[in-house]
Amino acid sequence: MTDLLLRDVRLIDGTGAAPRAHVDVLVAGGVVTEVAPTGTLAAASDPDPARLRVVEGAGRTLLPGFLDCHVHVSTLPGGDTLDTVLAPESLLTLRSVPHLSATLDAGITTARDLAGADSGFRDAVEQRLVRGPRLQVAIRILSITGGHGDWRTIEGVALDTGPGAGAVADSPAEFVRAVREVLRQGADWVKVAATGGMGSPRSHPESGGLSEPELRAVVAEADRHGGVGVAA
Repeated sequence: MTDLLLRDVRLIDGTGAAPRAHVDVLVAGGVVTEVAPTGTLAAASDPDPARLRVVEGAGRTLLPGFLDCHVHVSTLPGGDTLDTVLAPESLLTLRSVPHLSATLDAGITTARDLAGADSGFRDAVEQRLVRGPRLQVAIRILSITGGHGDWRTIEGVALDTGPGAGAVADSPAEFVRAVREVLRQGADWVKVAATGGMGSPRSHPESGGLSEPELRAVVAEADRHGGVGVAA
């Protein structure tokens, strides 16, 4: 791996310390190893292009990558519902690849996908098959009947059967089973619809979601599996 020298930047390091102007930052093996006033690093005195890539910051600001706690990388903005239902899963997946790259270009290096992306998205980024931020996935949203996440017609026909389809449950025992199922599928987080939400067929933001006993059952079961977090 070629080392990287970011020369003459204004560094905000994320620790709460004041910004540092006119510094050089050396990245070796993918890790920041040195920070020093511009022009004082030994590695910068006679850089070998074969071993060291130099990027001139010209006083621009350098800061750590951002973490976005709520994304849906497989959802197309303004997408047509019928098209989403009828399109093959492979096409929907490939459509999301530019979103992953654009997210990384925006400075987000870690993202938490709270329904839509399955574990394959995360693994593809880790294996460098696609370019994108590190992903943590919830896969599905756990919902009560008629809640934010129940994407069925009045007759009960599922509008979405893909990875992002909601998992409907209606008792503490059913929600425990739903938690186990998304964890079996490789989820890093458990996402629940604690209230109603925007865009739901049968609910709105002021609608109710899981009852307190149901929510407690979800949290307890997720915690029992190594302290998995719950997003609500």
